[in-house]
Amino acid sequence: MVSRENLVTLGFVLAAFPVAFAVQEVTGRFLYSYATVIVVGVVVPTAINEYLNHQRADS
Repeated sequence: MVSRENLVTLGFVLAAFPVAFAVQEVTGRFLYSYATVIVVGVVVPTAINEYLNHQRADS
């Protein structure tokens, strides 16, 4: 069975690449698209999982 954390992370990682491609096409800057992959694929799902874990611990 796949955990909630893995599903959240997988969803954001899969979303990160098309978003990064769009950023590359719009800005023409690789650094911005690279930062997009890191933020959308790593930072955001980590923050969401931490928030959800904290909410679950409080209940």
